[in-house]
Amino acid sequence: MLYLLCLLFAIAFCVSSEEKLEFVRFMHNFDRSYSSEEFALRFATFRDNLKKIETLNRQSKHATFGVNLFADYSAEEFKATFLGTRPNPTSRRERRVAEVAPQAIPPNFDWRTKRNVVTAVKDQGQCGSCWAFSATENIESMWALANNPLVVLSEQQLVDCSASYGNEGCNGGLMDSAFQYIIGVGGQELESSYPYTAQDGSCQFDKTKIVAKISNYTDLPNDEGKMATWLYGNGPISVAVDAETWQFYVAGVLADLPCGTQLDHGVLATGYGTETDMFGFKLDFWVIRNSWSASWGESGYIRIQRGIGMCGIDLDPCSSVV
Repeated sequence: MLYLLCLLFAIAFCVSSEEKLEFVRFMHNFDRSYSSEEFALRFATFRDNLKKIETLNRQSKHATFGVNLFADYSAEEFKATFLGTRPNPTSRRERRVAEVAPQAIPPNFDWRTKRNVVTAVKDQGQCGSCWAFSATENIESMWALANNPLVVLSEQQLVDCSASYGNEGCNGGLMDSAFQYIIGVGGQELESSYPYTAQDGSCQFDKTKIVAKISNYTDLPNDEGKMATWLYGNGPISVAVDAETWQFYVAGVLADLPCGTQLDHGVLATGYGTETDMFGFKLDFWVIRNSWSASWGESGYIRIQRGIGMCGIDLDPCSSVV
């Protein structure tokens, strides 16, 4: 109680009016409400994050960081709540790597520019189900590129039903294990048939409601040049990344900040490109679709540097095969 009173006193008398206003604005923009006890703790976390954001913007030349929907989460809470890829090297099956033939590709390409290939950005909520979103979004696009209608498929089916394939619902999973499950049960239902709840539930899969099917899945080379060639010729790629540094990303290319290779998040690479900065420096990048809602990043997307293994993007790329 004494600690809480001290925090409330600090908020009332010892912080700047600008920080107070910023926090009130944040609460309004992201529909936050707290108990009186939680308010003080969240404000303290928010103030710490403002300092982190200031440091990141001072260090970064190509990306911008700012107050977003994760501004009241500590780094530990963010990792535990929103990062959910769980690679396990000791039990991992041998990678089945696709052959990628050399091919001339354009310098810039993004499947979002093609009609009816990529669905709208989704929101995994407070559930470590990124792996299910990455796999599902890949299947949606590959299904559409196989001359089928673009449909919105059910991540919840994977969350609830694929435990026997090694996935752990909101506690994490793997995209290739999700593909194995879909092949095993015969296909995937629509989101409208099996809605997302952002929590673990009992399996309600109904085989009669299957809409999309895949015949196989493939791993891709640990080579970003070949990954770009495959993406251009075949479709978006499921990738695992180290996303701990993504918490406050707003815009630009994540390029000049440390980004590890401890894979903890599943996302979808939809494109690649090159941009020239104000100093004439050319920067190659990946276009990455996330599942933290369209309010995060560049309308739900992030761009990260291409060609240097940024965030471990080249370590475990894969895709379904329709």
